[in-house]
Amino acid sequence: MNTGQLFKERMQTSWFHAIRMLRAIFSGGGTPLFVGIFLILLYFGYTRFLEWLPRDFPTVSLLAFIFSLFLTSSRVRTWIRQPDLVFLLPMEPGMKDYFRASLIYSSVIHLIHLAVITGFAYPLFRVHLGSSTEFGIVFLLLGLMQVWNVLTGWYEERLSVFRSRAMVRILILLRWIINLGLAALILSKNWTLVIPALLIPAAVLWYIRSITPALPYPWEKLKKREQLTISRYYALAGWFIDVPQVKKEVKQRKILIGIMNRLFPNQKPLSYLYWRSFFRYSELFPIYIRLMGWAVLMVLILPHPWVSLTLLLLSLWMFGVQLPAIAAPGQYPVWIRLYPLSKEEQIRSLIRMGRVLLGFQTVLFTLVLFLLNRIPGLWAMIHGIIGLLAVYLISTFYLPRRLHRWISL
Repeated sequence: MNTGQLFKERMQTSWFHAIRMLRAIFSGGGTPLFVGIFLILLYFGYTRFLEWLPRDFPTVSLLAFIFSLFLTSSRVRTWIRQPDLVFLLPMEPGMKDYFRASLIYSSVIHLIHLAVITGFAYPLFRVHLGSSTEFGIVFLLLGLMQVWNVLTGWYEERLSVFRSRAMVRILILLRWIINLGLAALILSKNWTLVIPALLIPAAVLWYIRSITPALPYPWEKLKKREQLTISRYYALAGWFIDVPQVKKEVKQRKILIGIMNRLFPNQKPLSYLYWRSFFRYSELFPIYIRLMGWAVLMVLILPHPWVSLTLLLLSLWMFGVQLPAIAAPGQYPVWIRLYPLSKEEQIRSLIRMGRVLLGFQTVLFTLVLFLLNRIPGLWAMIHGIIGLLAVYLISTFYLPRRLHRWISL
């Protein structure tokens, strides 16, 4: 069996599915408007940031830190699935071509991501650090670092089968320190130190490769990582279209569950189920946090009352669109459908949950902006009133219709 060809077929199938999903997303009426608003806000925010940035700002340190996090987070995409642990595991010695193809593919994809990030940093580099030629040299050196991170990260994953988790984490920390130091040297254009410093990652790669046995591969870990990758892509696409459910990892989050039990004691069965699913099982909780974080960050860059009000309403709408997905029957065991509660009770439980989450989002957003002196007191009251009105409209008119559709699936 040609395992390299198997990887190619899986890659083509995945890209074909992704293209179909992108077509469905961009054919939606609201998506072009949302993308346009986001790009306009991003452009004005970035321009404002460059105008505000003082000449003595530690630009090298900021960019080095950002690039170090990005480089260290490089992962290999393998498309390993649950059935592979049965059907491909017996031919493990012949999987070398498969994983070699995955390394090449992952390196190319991460280089494309790196090009996007460095392109975004180009105006900042030109204003504070150097010329276009120097920027090109910086990108080439960071590209070498990117490929090194993909290879080293792959051997770290394979090493996790034989060594303790603590040792693997130490290696990842060491890799981040190397990325941070080399990125700082490259961005500061200290070429006399960059060339000999490149020997350090080469030595680290040689060492990790030498202590990593050829077999076995970390099949279980690769399978879980692929499930997580797919669930994240589907969660992102779910902002705009209905997507199929995928198996998700259950998180403990004991502190959040404890707070929930104290704030909402003696809950009804479905409310208890939905709240626990929100915190522990679904992708909605990370989306909820990211939406609030990005909205606040954009307002800190563009402190205009109308901009902040627009971002508040946009973030409420985006999360309100996602919330009905928590009612999808595919997320729960089949006996949940046999529970003697009506569909109306399920909808009421989710509407109450939506009002709490969206209301908290409105209050927290308004308080943060007011306490940071980004909006005056009168505008804070206007934000709160309009935001709570939007929460009422979403939970009264939009959520019931969407929930009827999800619960009936």
